[in-house]
Amino acid sequence: MIRNAHFYNLNEGRTYPLDDRASALSDAGVRLPSNIITDLRLRWPKLAGEIPFISAVTVTPGAVSVTIQAADVMDNSDEGFTPIAVITVPIQELEEGRVYPLLSQYEQTFGYITFGSGIQKDYVGRFSTPNQSLIASRAAKFHNGLPVKSMGKLYNSTAMTGVVQLLGDSPIEVVKESREIGGIERDVIVVRLVNDPTSSTAGSTEQSVFQQFSGPCDGRSESDTCGDPKPIEFINAIGPDCDGLICINFKGISVVGRNLDDCGIVVDLPFSLTDDACVAPYLPDATGKLPSEVDPVSYAIAAPFEPSLPPDESISDSLIVMGELPYCDSFDFFTAESFVVKTGQWVFAEDDSPEEICTPDIPQWDVTTVEYACNESQSLSEGVFEIDYLTCNSQSSEALPSILEDSSYASEGIFSASQRNVTVWQGFDVTTFHRVVTTDVKLMPGPSGAKHNAGLVINYRPHVTASNTYVYYIAELDYDSQSFRIRRWNGTAFQNAVLASVPGIMLESWYRIVVEIEPGTGEKVYITARLIGIDDPTVSVVIGPLLTNNYNPEDGYFGFGTDRSLSRFSYFHIAELI
Repeated sequence: MIRNAHFYNLNEGRTYPLDDRASALSDAGVRLPSNIITDLRLRWPKLAGEIPFISAVTVTPGAVSVTIQAADVMDNSDEGFTPIAVITVPIQELEEGRVYPLLSQYEQTFGYITFGSGIQKDYVGRFSTPNQSLIASRAAKFHNGLPVKSMGKLYNSTAMTGVVQLLGDSPIEVVKESREIGGIERDVIVVRLVNDPTSSTAGSTEQSVFQQFSGPCDGRSESDTCGDPKPIEFINAIGPDCDGLICINFKGISVVGRNLDDCGIVVDLPFSLTDDACVAPYLPDATGKLPSEVDPVSYAIAAPFEPSLPPDESISDSLIVMGELPYCDSFDFFTAESFVVKTGQWVFAEDDSPEEICTPDIPQWDVTTVEYACNESQSLSEGVFEIDYLTCNSQSSEALPSILEDSSYASEGIFSASQRNVTVWQGFDVTTFHRVVTTDVKLMPGPSGAKHNAGLVINYRPHVTASNTYVYYIAELDYDSQSFRIRRWNGTAFQNAVLASVPGIMLESWYRIVVEIEPGTGEKVYITARLIGIDDPTVSVVIGPLLTNNYNPEDGYFGFGTDRSLSRFSYFHIAELI
């Protein structure tokens, strides 16, 4: 008996490198033997498709060949696949357990494959969809493109080839040195500033190269050379992040003001420093007794009071009392308060979840005015609620509120099916920490080429370094991959963070998505997402808590998002996480 079998030998008895979700059945219904391919590693650009699968395997007395393709959906219904790698090895040259490089069929694709004892028997198999031969994520992963594709001279589109010598003009030096990267010693190209020795002689007034290229501070805060006003290095033991920012979260404070003139803030607390915060010492008391020798002392917090400003002070921004959570917007009567469209097309749809948790107030309609508008064949605006002339077909104007009562916010139309769609709630809340957000979604059929997904956008905020670029997380239901997942939009592309398979997701059915955000230690943040079926109560999935370290700052927005999808959102509910 072999106690510790080799990895390749173990793979001959299981479907690896195929995913467990793959049927391993060819188009002819013949199962792919598990001992033909014993190992596989593959990387390819995401643009070719996100789902890798083996499209053909052939074993003949003359050679063994394998073809690998990438698709956008599991069923490959639109035949939107792209060949990314192939290999053909003559039987005379083939060795079991030997690593063979794959031949790239798509730029920036690379990998290897290993064959087992199955090459001794003939086999022919064709696989049309990833459902049949999906490759496990451990064996194949896409990438967003190589960071450095070529090198060339500035303003010259022709890339350099052959032996290239890099030269740096003074005070820049380009040299080859050794550096430890990830625990491995590597040869690297170092580009650095070098001070001219002739400029550092005693009594020289010429600036050093480091002074020449220094920032506006022209000094180092840790060396106390920045001058006045001196920068803040630490607040207690808290230091700034890599961008020099210190973020302060105010919790339990009802009023916060901001002074634009001197970048100051005003915080009003419902108690005073002298009487409530700084209580008189009582250890020991005036008679010399300890607390254990007297009755316990209780100090009541003063009642809240309205803030006031001295007449001679001027605040640039008025003090605003923050709204109270929980907050809920039902989108009924075709309104979306405080929602701002960031990208895509958003409209209202006459559809609603059967278990909407918002209870909006029904507006009081002026029946006389409504009837007049219908008689005059024109549109009428009643506050923020609009009544189109088509609604005049109702038997009575009193029925108009019930006609417009049930509606949802939706990404619909031909443009929504061809782009990302994001709308965010820019309400009174100033943080995304300690929050739980809920909505009900419905995935709708779309035109050819459209996807089918919908999710809650989390912490939509500007990119820290790239201007005019925004990043966010999204807890998303996806029909095409039959999954519930958390992804991150990094400003240019989506990155999968965690995914749970949910077989049985249906179009035109309502599902509930719940997201909870909790801060961890340092820069770490925990994201938990729940999926609950409304039309199908058997659906119940929880993913997370997902630990992230690129979430902050947390002052972004919650909202809705779809990716080339027609989807509906019944309501938006946000509450403080207890």
